[in-house]
Amino acid sequence: MIFMNKIGACFDAVLKIMRVAAGVILIGTMLIIGISVVTRYFFNRPIGFAQEFSEYGLVIITFLTIAWVLKEEGHVSMDLLTNHLKPKAKAMTGIITSAVCVVVGFVIFYKSAEVVRMEFELGYVTYTQLAPPKFIFTSFIVLGLFTLSLQLIRRTYGFIKQFIYGDKESEGGE
Repeated sequence: MIFMNKIGACFDAVLKIMRVAAGVILIGTMLIIGISVVTRYFFNRPIGFAQEFSEYGLVIITFLTIAWVLKEEGHVSMDLLTNHLKPKAKAMTGIITSAVCVVVGFVIFYKSAEVVRMEFELGYVTYTQLAPPKFIFTSFIVLGLFTLSLQLIRRTYGFIKQFIYGDKESEGGE
């Protein structure tokens, strides 16, 4: 069990690094948009790549933080029915939904990884002002889906512990 706790701590550290990176990208995006607005109104010369940068930034931020948001149980959930369930039934519902999401997450992760490989091998670029290689941005989708799937496994394990032991603290894969 100590080994699993260390793996969990390492994974949490990775999620924290990804969250901090997303914060840096968010700050960079805000600065570039702000500077672009100022230069457009005062000098009639906006930064040409500001919109493109912000579009990529929003996608990257989303996928860098998706697993962390799940860990914190911050996703929108419909709990109208589950609030009225007994703890064991609620845990079983969590097990089923999380397990289904693990399978779906890994399938989408695998297909996304295939797309990244294809984009890399064929040398696809985005046809925009900056024209960066397309695989760079889709790699963040793959990374986000992989970490999300791993967090879903942790979440499923937490619900299993909750189902077996009635441990309220195990919810969310802690």
